[in-house]
Amino acid sequence: MNRAIVRGMGLSLAAVLAFAPALVMGGLEGVVNINTATSEQLELLPNVGEVRARAIIEHRKQHGPFKSVGELEAVSGIGEKAIGEIGPHCVLTGQTTAQRE
Repeated sequence: MNRAIVRGMGLSLAAVLAFAPALVMGGLEGVVNINTATSEQLELLPNVGEVRARAIIEHRKQHGPFKSVGELEAVSGIGEKAIGEIGPHCVLTGQTTAQRE
């Protein structure tokens, strides 16, 4: 963020950094079960749109449930960087509880 803008808003660097994870993660609270999530639920994940969500579901249909979040790398269009962004929000069991803040 531009320092002049931060100063103009009356925010300290500490305040900006405190909210940085929410900005980077898109304000997502909760988790997404990648083995049961719908397309709409998968789209709550950072940088997962309709195409990536469909690819995850298609991979799940063809290969069965994911045994690890790292297995998402086998999905077309998802690499190590994407897993780093979405991984903290993914689970393999339990309910999808994710929602935008």
